[in-house]
Amino acid sequence: GVIPRAHILFYPGTAIRESLLLRFPSLSRVSLSLKNFAALQVSVREREAEALWCVAEHVCFLMDRTGFVFEEAGAENEGRHYRLERVATTSPIGRAVIESERLADLLTFLRELEQLSLEPRRVVFGEAHEMSVVLSSGVRLLLKEGAYTKALGSMQVLLRDEVLPEVGDELSVYYIDLRYGNKVYFKSK
Repeated sequence: GVIPRAHILFYPGTAIRESLLLRFPSLSRVSLSLKNFAALQVSVREREAEALWCVAEHVCFLMDRTGFVFEEAGAENEGRHYRLERVATTSPIGRAVIESERLADLLTFLRELEQLSLEPRRVVFGEAHEMSVVLSSGVRLLLKEGAYTKALGSMQVLLRDEVLPEVGDELSVYYIDLRYGNKVYFKSK
């Protein structure tokens, strides 16, 4: 009975924090603190986009490095981030669509492809952990999800030994199939 229930010391911090995170998925962290026992100070940190998560051709969302989808992506984001595609019928906003470790491994693989002078633009997830990486030239790299080290090694050998047909500076193939371990298949244009 000494301190009234409406006093600032009894504010519902957890409930406020959870409701803000639920209402605004673009926030990654919310901190609450008392300022001079008269005001509540709210500090927030927004999520940073790491990739696009697309569920249809023109329906994409921003995703952070943890795999959490937090808002719809505008057209201005199309060229800035890798485009990860998986067909879905519901909105992924407010939930993680891929584990952070899997996403980190995939993004590392895409950056390593860039170091080989290949320009990955899209990743299309398929059935049974199969996926394809579409390069800017239109060439598709077919591989198993998670087998990035093996696929990268095979690509390095193919490029170093000049096995793949080229026209100018671009590969002249429709696809390169890296799903079968040491056996690599490709179809020439």
